[in-house]
Amino acid sequence: MKKIYPIDWKAMHPDGMPTATDQYYVGVANKVLNILKKSDIDDVFPYDEAIRDAALRLTAWFEDICTGTGFWRTVNETCQKRYGKPLPFYDTSEYYPGEPNPQDVALLLWDITESWNDDRFINPENPSLLMTATKIFDIFDNEFEYAPDTDELRDYLANPSLGIDYWATRRAMEWFSLSGYLSLHSRIKLEDALYSIRNEREHDILFYATTLINVITNKHNILSLTAAEWLSAVINKPFTIDHSRLLNRLYTVVNRYATTVQFRDILTGDNVIIEEDSLDEDWLERFSNKPGTTVGFGFIQFNDKCYQCGSIFTEPASDYIEEYKEEQRKEDYAKSLVKQNHDLFYEVSGGKHIVFLKGVKELTDFYTKKAGITVTPDFERQLKNMVAEQAEDGMLALMATPDQGFLIISLSIPAIKAPDNPFYNEDYAKKHASDLILCSDAIDYSAVCTLLENNYLPDAALNSLKGYDYGRKMLQDNAQFIVDYMFAEHK
Repeated sequence: MKKIYPIDWKAMHPDGMPTATDQYYVGVANKVLNILKKSDIDDVFPYDEAIRDAALRLTAWFEDICTGTGFWRTVNETCQKRYGKPLPFYDTSEYYPGEPNPQDVALLLWDITESWNDDRFINPENPSLLMTATKIFDIFDNEFEYAPDTDELRDYLANPSLGIDYWATRRAMEWFSLSGYLSLHSRIKLEDALYSIRNEREHDILFYATTLINVITNKHNILSLTAAEWLSAVINKPFTIDHSRLLNRLYTVVNRYATTVQFRDILTGDNVIIEEDSLDEDWLERFSNKPGTTVGFGFIQFNDKCYQCGSIFTEPASDYIEEYKEEQRKEDYAKSLVKQNHDLFYEVSGGKHIVFLKGVKELTDFYTKKAGITVTPDFERQLKNMVAEQAEDGMLALMATPDQGFLIISLSIPAIKAPDNPFYNEDYAKKHASDLILCSDAIDYSAVCTLLENNYLPDAALNSLKGYDYGRKMLQDNAQFIVDYMFAEHK
């Protein structure tokens, strides 16, 4: 495996900028790399480059601590606010914020290994992981007194334009999302998405749009925060980014002004003013002075101004416009139903958070007789298939969430210790209740939060070499962090 070079280290910095401390931190990174190469956790990395990447990220954390740039400070402060302690999982009775701590190294190493293995949950107290983390901490502890500050990095984050100027802020967000030491999970998700569209027509445009959407919206990181939320906390300056209209909608051109272009949503009639410098120059020249031209794009609102993001297309065919209108009407109607069904569920369930049912008939009876919802033949077929494929002995639970309305749960029903769950089984729950916390495919984020808030998963435990009781306490004490982390994209 090749060693780490200055060019590798510079890629961790904004715009790949060189700094006066590069040579020093490259030396530290290679010491960390030597530990990782010889460790018993090397098998969790898919290839050698991932091990080098881990060494770079761990060393970048050390640089953050030494320079005081604030990313790990944000981890400590946010964890304290959310979970009542500066870090999850580990004992922090002896913990020194702003200095290297063995708990810090262990958590970051866990995050890195979990990012490469998101199909399974790695126990944060895995002995090999902790042993490796301790050896890496010893390197940082020995270096800390002499380690130099990276002034260039501190100056970059002290730029007064951050949080005020859109372009400077967006570049900083891109750095955090694509190269920052806490962004591995996000980057892996992006690479998977880009790989899936590599053979599409106009893939260059799709690559750009997909990358930008990832930068703005992705929460796959240790705090499940967007890049904007991270940056705002690090620079201690509030700014807002509303990305609710990031996906393409159709508009017509209304007018062009000195620095902006006005558009009107073809469905709602709402006007939106887009900053001209975010629009393609060729498009501006050809179409911005042609009122009535139909154009498709998405945009974000940064503080009080709006900027077009991603791809932009002009004058779609008339049949596309009609299909778009119909699809948007269906989507808007579906959203209205979600809110109605959420409220309806609590009304017809008598205020219960969860209702237990067995088989398709009880489920359809709840829909039709209690909720007054028509079950179409096609929907009934879908229910039958789901029950046949997923529901053990036909056991089901029904909940309601703000994002989905009615939510059917078909997995791990005997693990839910709700007062009126006739299927609850303690032995089963000890083995499988954790599935509802660790598997984001099994249940909705807000639904699992409801289960935790009402103590409906008290048997959930991590597999631990120290036994069930220890593993149970470990999971219960850190359940909300784990859910926030595992369900980041749904949060």
